[in-house]
Amino acid sequence: MEQEKPLKDCNPCEPCCDSGCNPCEPCCDSGCNPCEPRVINEPPQLVNPEAVEYWQKNSNLIKWAKFELDIAGYTEYSKDERKLFRDDLLELLTVISAQGHSGGSISHLLAMFNRLVQFKPLTPLTFADNEWNLIGGFNDDKGPVYQNCRCSSIFKDKEGIHDIDCFVKKEVLVKRFDGTEEDRSENPMCWSGSLRETKDGVYTGRWFCKVNIKDPSKEYTPGTKYYIPCTGVEVGPDDWEMYAEADEIAKIEESGIFEIQWRTDDM
Repeated sequence: MEQEKPLKDCNPCEPCCDSGCNPCEPCCDSGCNPCEPRVINEPPQLVNPEAVEYWQKNSNLIKWAKFELDIAGYTEYSKDERKLFRDDLLELLTVISAQGHSGGSISHLLAMFNRLVQFKPLTPLTFADNEWNLIGGFNDDKGPVYQNCRCSSIFKDKEGIHDIDCFVKKEVLVKRFDGTEEDRSENPMCWSGSLRETKDGVYTGRWFCKVNIKDPSKEYTPGTKYYIPCTGVEVGPDDWEMYAEADEIAKIEESGIFEIQWRTDDM
């Protein structure tokens, strides 16, 4: 199929070429139609520069924010990404200043903004049929797999509904294949994926990678997340497994919301 030519940035009130034709009709090979919206090659500027300048000069919030950013090293003279962060933060704060929120409304605004900017729903999930998109499992034994269209971390398969964000493996100790160990408790790395259970440091033979929502008939609000301290063990060169104590893993189910889908090595 032949691609459409981008419309010329012409003036709809004047002829768009030297033909002297009627400006209310297409007139040349430019492909422009002055009676239809023009294609703009670059997106329009989001914020009015004059408005930004006004609010940044007159807003106490902006003045205070600039002072704090300077102290933190995010100055207008920074040469790295700190200058970009500063500009972006000030632009966001300028919009908030112009909206004129009070101390009461700003907390509500920020609470909603914080969820929306992280693609978190504002109201509980109901798991109704219209909340799911079929994404796979058409021709295998696992059956169809669905993803929630309101919260991308929620999936549904024949084993139930699970939230892949409800637990995080916090690697506080590393045991390498060469026998060396590294304590990372002060600056642990976080991972997703399967986790093996230990009791007093001994592997029980049980592991899991999915945590189901125990009662899908009830509404569910995403956001609960358990950070499980674990040990990363290099069982072979660049081959890692994660282990955590049973009492730490058990905290996932204490709320009554989740149910761990256990597996064993012989499964």
